[in-house]
This record gives sequence, C-alpha cells and structure tokens, in this order.
Amino acid sequence: MPNIDLSEKEAAILTDELESCLEDLKTERVRTDKRDLHAQFLERENVLSGVITRLKAQR
Repeated sequence: MPNIDLSEKEAAILTDELESCLEDLKTERVRTDKRDLHAQFLERENVLSGVITRLKAQR
C-alpha cells in the first residue's frame, strides 16, 4: 500500500476536499437511474469514507 506523509494543514485540506467530493458523489448517486452507475458511486463513497476516517484518526 502506498504511503504519503502529510502536514497537519495538508491533511485538513485533503479531508475537507474529500468530504466535499463525497457529498457530490452522494448527490449523483441519488439522481442516477442506472444501477451500474449507482453501484459505482456507492463503492466510491465507501472508499472515500474510509480514507476520510483514517485521515481524521491521524490528527
């Protein structure tokens, strides 16, 4: 697994941006009628949520 060292400021900004992206994904998932896209958006949401959780735990 790749690792990256981030400063506190970098981690905070990255977390904010990922949370914004997560909200956008949720909106797109709700708006789509296509099952395959729905599943892809849900998978991405889960991945982003995990990354956000790990970033917050590092603070």
